[in-house]
Amino acid sequence: MSLPTADNQRSNPYQDVSPPPRFDPSRSSQGDFQSLFEVAAARLGMGRQFRAIKICHDAGLILQRLLPEHSGQYRITSFKDGVLTITSGNSSLSQKIQMQAHLLQSELNTAAGTPVIDRVKLKNA
Repeated sequence: MSLPTADNQRSNPYQDVSPPPRFDPSRSSQGDFQSLFEVAAARLGMGRQFRAIKICHDAGLILQRLLPEHSGQYRITSFKDGVLTITSGNSSLSQKIQMQAHLLQSELNTAAGTPVIDRVKLKNA
């Protein structure tokens, strides 16, 4: 074993990065698997992507509850930088979704525990 010298002593580029969170089953109200999945995603550096997927999934469930007669006629396209994008089949459905957008936004922000949705953007297919 050699002593560190100026040649073989390198600084650690990750020394200022905090370690990923540990698995804590009591942290998640939806069960152990979701908490474990969140920790694994954070360790792989995919925390933002996982959160976007979860928000899109939750938005789909909320819209399905708010507009059950139009289930399958719209698609949650993306979530990025606080903007949730929804694509619908026609303009009349877009208007119905727009009327429910404030309720959708508030329910998603409540579910997330922090304001994550700034705006709902609608597109026609």
